[in-house]
Amino acid sequence: MSREAGSAASALRPPRAIAASIFSAVLLMIFAGAFVEAGSFSPDAALFPRLISVVAMASAAFASAQAIRKPIGRAGESQTRTITWRDLLIGYAGPPLYVVLMVLFGFWIASAIFLAGLLLMLGTRNPLIVFFVTAGTLSLIYVAFELAFSIPLPGGMLFDFAAD
Repeated sequence: MSREAGSAASALRPPRAIAASIFSAVLLMIFAGAFVEAGSFSPDAALFPRLISVVAMASAAFASAQAIRKPIGRAGESQTRTITWRDLLIGYAGPPLYVVLMVLFGFWIASAIFLAGLLLMLGTRNPLIVFFVTAGTLSLIYVAFELAFSIPLPGGMLFDFAAD
């Protein structure tokens, strides 16, 4: 292997990408363990944790593959973006934080905060776009669940506590 080819190959997978891949693989194993452990729950109680575990395992597998895949293109062209520690932290800390906010403030407030935050994290800077996408998404959820199927979405503990 020539010296230039060796340096190009090492630039493809920096140590940061390898560490992110290992971290994702460990999370994959943790969520696989959670999936197996949920099998000891009653059939009614096992569905939700297993569903969350499957989604988390798919996310971890995708993150691991993204972190180690080779960029497409030639050596002099711009390289593809690898998953960073920030991406992993947001991806795995975000859902539990969303659940905590949902328990405290209810589905509507928690979802509005997270949808707007997600759009901002993805690079949307126009406040009108953030507002209309958030309002439109929540409006469709309202029509589908509350109006069409008569399924009430959860309210928050703080509002239930204030009502008592």
